[in-house]
Amino acid sequence: MALSIVNNSTAIGAQGSVNSANNAFTKTIKALSTGLRINSAADDASGLAVSEKLRGQISGLAKAASNAQDAISMLQTAEGAMGSMTSMVQRIRELAIQAGDPAYTTNDRAVLQLEVDQLREEIDRVSNTTEFNTKKLLNGDASGYWSANTDKLEAILTGSVQDGSYVVSATVSAGTSSIYKSNEFKSTTTAALTTASRLSAVASFTDASGNFVLKNTQELTIYANGKSASIFLGQGDTISSAVTKLNTAMEELGLISAGGTGVTYSSGITLQASTIKGEQSDMTFVGSESLIKALAIKQTQQSTNDTVTVNVLSSAGGTNLGTYKTQDGIARNVIDGVDLKVSALTGNSTFNLSIKNNATKAIIGANEGQTLDISIGRIDTVSLGIDNINITNIQGAESATGKLDLALEKINKARSTMGAQMNRLEYTVNNLNITRENMIASESRIRDLDIAQASSDLAAQQVVLQSATAMLAQANTIPSYALQLLA
Repeated sequence: MALSIVNNSTAIGAQGSVNSANNAFTKTIKALSTGLRINSAADDASGLAVSEKLRGQISGLAKAASNAQDAISMLQTAEGAMGSMTSMVQRIRELAIQAGDPAYTTNDRAVLQLEVDQLREEIDRVSNTTEFNTKKLLNGDASGYWSANTDKLEAILTGSVQDGSYVVSATVSAGTSSIYKSNEFKSTTTAALTTASRLSAVASFTDASGNFVLKNTQELTIYANGKSASIFLGQGDTISSAVTKLNTAMEELGLISAGGTGVTYSSGITLQASTIKGEQSDMTFVGSESLIKALAIKQTQQSTNDTVTVNVLSSAGGTNLGTYKTQDGIARNVIDGVDLKVSALTGNSTFNLSIKNNATKAIIGANEGQTLDISIGRIDTVSLGIDNINITNIQGAESATGKLDLALEKINKARSTMGAQMNRLEYTVNNLNITRENMIASESRIRDLDIAQASSDLAAQQVVLQSATAMLAQANTIPSYALQLLA
């Protein structure tokens, strides 16, 4: 090789070796400082792509596990509220059994009814106010939304529902209302009673000792249609004013229309509901023993419920989804997850109904489509069929027991479903954590640095860099040899 001073090819070659050794040394230092084998795509392009995909899965699995745990918490909130409902329904059932005690008077049962009414109100309050992060859980909103073009149709969402529009037709075979009558309105004298006659002129209002039972104003409470209404009768009342007060009470109970007449007088007082038929028209009269004896109101006609035949068509294509005949006004599950309650119908009626699914969708996986729908149906006194519980008489108490047994069965079924979902989600969380652990290990093998190997490489690279640097220094002295020839 020629000896030159312009181009030192030996030094250039040595410089390349120094650069290569320095680059390798720098990469190893960076890797050791970060603990990662891949710090940029240049380190391992395909490995980086796989590693980033695994990282996306790992972070997704962590969040999915968190989602599942939140879903468990939501279900626990709902199930806890249902637990309190179970206790209240059990207490109402206990009161219904207690009302069957033969030693109890109507007044005693009325006291029990006060607690029943409070418990029913509390069940509805719990249904309307139980929330998880402001999301209603037990009023039906956690299952779906519905709308109808009438207030005579109500959709009770009992479980998972699908979006849809329906035509609901109902045919009613009218039942009969209860009729109550008192024939004790006879005069204490030979003179005939008129509506203007005072109650003091009615023989039954004077006891065996000759005392007028309304010398002190007394309260008469009427229970019917799941409600109660009270009136007060006193010395100044006439047959006409008593009839007016009774009409007002029946209107308040929804047994007659506003301004209607449900009470008439003709040699006795007759009470008959006009807008409500069936067992909801049954009335119980509660007051002092002397007042109840004086009124002597007896049931002269037993009630029978309306028979309602409900048919449902799908608006899309007009497919007939089914027909249901009911005597309690509720057509059950003709539409999946929906009970249809119809009320105040006469003859044939047709309504439009729309339902929108609103189930909670929990993402419990790292990829698309890995979700769980959580649908919680409506749980309140209406959906449980105990909104009209009346234990102020033996018949009502006996009937209430059967209704309460069905209500407990519905609550227990809903709680069991939630318990199964909670158990499922706990297994889901365990599976997600195991999968995430394995993916972290896989991603580590691709991206993490083998410290032992890198340390060994670093020592070798240090020696090579030092050697290359020394040789570069030697190569840089070659031009000086040429200068010696010119001296």
